Amino acid sequence: MNSYHGLLRSSIRIKKSLALYFATRQIRPFLDEGDWKFAVEMEAILSVGKDLVVMAQTETKLNAAYGPVLRKDAHKKYTAETMMVIDVDNWKNTTRASRIPVDVNTFFLKMEDSVG
Repeated sequence: MNSYHGLLRSSIRIKKSLALYFATRQIRPFLDEGDWKFAVEMEAILSVGKDLVVMAQTETKLNAAYGPVLRKDAHKKYTAETMMVIDVDNWKNTTRASRIPVDVNTFFLKMEDSVG
């Protein structure tokens, strides 16, 4: 799961570069704004659980006590009204992305949309 998160995050990071490349080469972009919005939202969802997954893969007696704390934190973030998503337009030349809160009810794909 952590590798999926990293791949998605690095793809989001090059959004501006891709847009500039497509504009200079006069190539029609293959991803529209809906695709990028979905990618940013998926990154936010994967970002919440990545620490928990790493903990489960590397758990030892020394750090086993962190498991319940991380699970409680992940549950709190997954059930919140908002999630912190990457602010792509304001992501500068740093590895740490700036994040903004977004209401989960405005996410691109809601569960009830995909079921019915």
